[in-house]
Amino acid sequence: MSTPTSASIIAASSDSDLLARMVALGATLGYGQQQVESVRIRLAAAAATDTGDTIASVYEYAQATYSPTPRPGVNPAAVTDAHILYALTAVLGTPA
Repeated sequence: MSTPTSASIIAASSDSDLLARMVALGATLGYGQQQVESVRIRLAAAAATDTGDTIASVYEYAQATYSPTPRPGVNPAAVTDAHILYALTAVLGTPA
């Protein structure tokens, strides 16, 4: 994956379907909706794997690759739950 563009960070952080998934998975880690929503742009730019992928770069790749293009925020094969959980932990830390 390449470094995400500012446009892909904005797109990923503005995707309401992706945000809903982030909030849902954040809840499994003990984070509240406001906690997750308040860092949504940081989550979009955050590492999503240990190889340097970010939520935004995976999102951007999904937009460019999948045909017909399902909305990446809805598509758990594009931005996976594992990507989201990795980013949540990277940004918010490990819950107590």
